[in-house]
Amino acid sequence: MINRLPLFCFCLFFATQVFGQAKFNCDSLLNFLGQRNNHGDRFDEIAKILPGLDLETCVLENNNSAKINDELIHNLYSLIHHCKDKKRIPLLMIELNPRLDEGLQHSNNQLLVIYASRSGLGDEEVLNKIKQNFKLETYYRLFFGFKKKLSNGQKREAEQVFYHQETVDSHTRIVESKKWLAALLLATENHSDAENYLLETVQTAISKIKKKYERSLIYKYGYDLVHTKNNLLVNYIVDEFLMGDYEWWDWDTGYSDFEAGREILSKVIDTPIFAETIMLEYKVQKQHIRKWFKEHRNNYTFKP
Repeated sequence: MINRLPLFCFCLFFATQVFGQAKFNCDSLLNFLGQRNNHGDRFDEIAKILPGLDLETCVLENNNSAKINDELIHNLYSLIHHCKDKKRIPLLMIELNPRLDEGLQHSNNQLLVIYASRSGLGDEEVLNKIKQNFKLETYYRLFFGFKKKLSNGQKREAEQVFYHQETVDSHTRIVESKKWLAALLLATENHSDAENYLLETVQTAISKIKKKYERSLIYKYGYDLVHTKNNLLVNYIVDEFLMGDYEWWDWDTGYSDFEAGREILSKVIDTPIFAETIMLEYKVQKQHIRKWFKEHRNNYTFKP
């Protein structure tokens, strides 16, 4: 027999909100969001009445905070796509974070980093709230993603972190370390020590890669380097990867330094060369793109 309770709870919760015949039941919402088989059309229905819901009370009150689970976090974020107020759900999860256990905080952290840039959360008030409720690494990652200019106080703080944090040995964890993230922020201000640290760290990490499949880790390093919009770091990607000839191909997969460099640089360099060459044969494409970067090495511009 099919279990119709989740659908019944949702219908009851929806009906009471639309027709105002009964007090809204927070447990009904939590029960619905906790189901694994929710569908987009049903989220659409919830989104229609979200502006009138006291969602914050339902999620943040003590009686319900213990019921928060991984599915609820994911479902709340999926509502971002259906809710006119793009800040509401992420702001709720920022407030919620200190109440979550370590595992759920990790999920919440990852989702916030993914969705924050889509939700217009880059103002100082929200960033300060993130700084209060999340680890410093999350705050720095979001600050870097929002492309905010460092104030003098923020620069001093980032320097304090950068100069007093030890380098992480594991090349798989480098990009989430406090030192790396502080260096990225400082590199946006052309901080020479930060630039040198980032370059040396990437070079060392890549030299330690033994298995060819791990070569793709350079995407993690490369995306961060180019998003500093620091010419020294960007030119490193140009020289070491766009101009590099290292590649390997298996029957179902492959990798090349040139393609990695092209993909990374296309995200930040304002040039038509990538679009103009996309349909060309691979070797010809490579020649044209490399020629353009050699000619514009000192005068390329960045996307806003």
